[in-house]
Amino acid sequence: MLFSYVRSRGIVSFIQGVVVATLSLSLIFFYDRSARSPRASHDLYPMFVIVQEIHIGTFFEHLESTIALILLVSIFIKLSITYHSAVMGLCQLFRLNDRKYSI
Repeated sequence: MLFSYVRSRGIVSFIQGVVVATLSLSLIFFYDRSARSPRASHDLYPMFVIVQEIHIGTFFEHLESTIALILLVSIFIKLSITYHSAVMGLCQLFRLNDRKYSI
C-alpha cells in the first residue's frame, strides 16, 4: 500500500533499506543463536538481553536503557505506519475522498 507512494528514484533507496535491515537482523539472529543458544529460544527481545549482559565499565553497563528507547521509538513508528495504512485502506474501501473524519 505504501510502495505506490515511493518515487522512482526512491525505489533503489527503499530496496537498499530492506536489504540492510534484512542483513542486520540476520546478523543479530546468527550472533544470538551462536552465543547464547541454550536460552535464546525463550527471549522475546534477544538483542536487549545481549546488551544487558555487557559489563565493561560504568558507561557500558547500562546500555539497556538506550536499547529500550530505540525499541519504543521503532514500535511507535511501526504502529503509526500501520494506523495510517489502515485509515487509507478504509478510505479506499468506502470511497471517501476526505480522510479528516476517519482519523
